[in-house]
Amino acid sequence: MSDLQGIFKAYDIRGAYPDAIDEELTRQIGRAIAVHLAARTALVGHDMRRSSPSLAAALIDGLRTEGVDVTFIGQASSPLVYSAGRDYDAAVAVTASHNPLPDNGMKICARDAAPIGSDNGLWTIRDLVAAGGFSPAPRRGELRTLEPRSAFVDQSLAFLRIERPFRVVVDGANGMGGPDYRELARRQTPLEILPLYLDPDDNFPHHEPNPLVFENLRDLQAEVRRTGADLGVALDGDGDRCLMVDERGDIVPADLTTALIAPEVLEEHPGTPILFDVRSSRVVAEEILAAGGRPVECRVGHAFIKKVLREEQAHFGGELSGH
Repeated sequence: MSDLQGIFKAYDIRGAYPDAIDEELTRQIGRAIAVHLAARTALVGHDMRRSSPSLAAALIDGLRTEGVDVTFIGQASSPLVYSAGRDYDAAVAVTASHNPLPDNGMKICARDAAPIGSDNGLWTIRDLVAAGGFSPAPRRGELRTLEPRSAFVDQSLAFLRIERPFRVVVDGANGMGGPDYRELARRQTPLEILPLYLDPDDNFPHHEPNPLVFENLRDLQAEVRRTGADLGVALDGDGDRCLMVDERGDIVPADLTTALIAPEVLEEHPGTPILFDVRSSRVVAEEILAAGGRPVECRVGHAFIKKVLREEQAHFGGELSGH
C-alpha cells in the first residue's frame, strides 16, 4: 500500500506515478469517494498526463463497483470538471495541477462543486482506503460520456462585461486550460484571443506550468509587448490558476488582481463580502472597503476559501496563488 499520509494533502491527492499512486490505489479511492459521499452519480475528467487515462478508468471502475452512475468527459481542465459536475454527487479531476511528471493525483468535489479538503472528508476518504473491506454494490453503475466544454464557455461568457475590442494573449503552458480558450477564441465576441502554448503536452516543452514562478512568464510578457495586446493571462497545468500581465508586459500579482476586480463586483453586488487569503497585501482590504465591500480574510487553500465563499454567500474571492 502506498504512503497514504504522503499523497493525501490538505485539499487534493498528489504523488508520483506509479510508485505513490497507481491504478489499483485509484480504484480504491473511487470506492471510498462513493462511500463517503453516499454518491449515486459522479462526473470524471482528466488532464493530459500520459498516466491520466488509465487512472481515470480505474477511478471510474471503483465508482461503478459501488453502484455509482458515472459521466466521463475525457480531457478537461479542473474548472470544466467543477462546472460540469455541479449537479452530480461527486466530481473528480484526475490531475497533478502544475507538478511535473511523473506526478498525478485527484481533486474531488461534492455536489454544487463543493471541494473536499482535509477538514470536510478528504482524510476520511484516506482512512476508508486504508481500512479496505469494501463490498460491491448489488448493481454496477452505468457509464456515459458528455462533451461539456461548449456549455462551459457559454456560462463563462455570461460574466463578460466589455465596452471595446480587447486583445488578450493567453499562455496555456501546454496544460488543460488551452482547449477551453481555443473554444472561446471561436466565439464572436469583442475578445481577441492570441494563443501561446495552448496545445496540451505533459512534457511542458516551453516552461513549467506554474505562473507563480515569474521566470515562466517571460514568453508571455514578450508576446504582449510584441503584439501590443491589452492583457496577458498565464495559466497553470490544470487551468484553475492564472496570473495577469498588463499592457506593458509588467506582472500584476494575483492579490492585486483581486483588488482590481473587487470594485467591479461590488458595482453589481453592493456591500457583498470579498474574500482573500492571509498572504495578500493590505491594499486588497483597503480597496474592498473603499468600494463599499466587506473584506473577509481566509485561510490559504482553494478548498478553504471556497467553503467560506459559500458560508458568506459572497460573489468573489481571490488567492495570492492565482485561484
